[in-house]
Order: sequence, then structure tokens, then C-alpha cells
Amino acid sequence: MSRRASRGSESRSGGHDQATHQTHPMDSLRAELRRLQSYGLGTALRNVVWHADPDAGREAEVLDDVIFVYVLDLPAARRALIHEVLHHALVESRKPYLDVINALLARANTETYAREERLVERLLDLLDR
Repeated sequence: MSRRASRGSESRSGGHDQATHQTHPMDSLRAELRRLQSYGLGTALRNVVWHADPDAGREAEVLDDVIFVYVLDLPAARRALIHEVLHHALVESRKPYLDVINALLARANTETYAREERLVERLLDLLDR
């Protein structure tokens, strides 16, 4: 170990490197996600990934079950994470309505197709005369 490295590992914290006591930003965001999940929010979300990209066109997004955060600084990343978790919870709360609407649409599509088929058959009968 070089003299410089050995001096860097001594610190005011009793000889331990202060860098080992700092939380990595991703750990901070993951802890925030777990905190929100402890309140029952975003429990279906599996992970958060911070990929700072000012050209992403958005601050964050949920893809499948992962929150991708694109903002540059940690406070903004935390806010974007919270925003996405809350938005995901709101979307999930509307799911029963979407299920009903989709079931109605499926039934309407089936009925519409049956009517179209009957009409086509009548038109074929007219054209065959």
C-alpha cells in the first residue's frame, strides 16, 4: 500500500475510510422505494434504476416493474421516484374500471363482428341473384 493510500484510509472517524460510510445514491433510491412500499405503495414495482440522461425527454418512467429515473441530481431523482410510485398506485387503483371497460369492449366487438357477418351474408345473397 502506498504512503498516500495509507494516509487516505486514516480519518477523523477512528481510522476508517469515510467513503465507506457514505450511502451510494442507488442505495438511497432503493431505500426510498422500500420505504414507500412499506406504506403499500408501488408494491408491484421490483426495482429502481438511476440512469442520468438529460436527453431522455422525461424525468422517469415505469417499464414493466422497474422505475427508470433519468434526472441528474439525487434530490430530483428521489422526487421523480416518488412521483412514479404515486402515479403507478393511481393507475393500479383504476384497474377494476379498465377491466370492466375491456370486458364490455370485447363483448361489443364480438357482437359487432356477428352483425357484420350476417350483413355480408345478406349482401352475398343479394349479389348472387
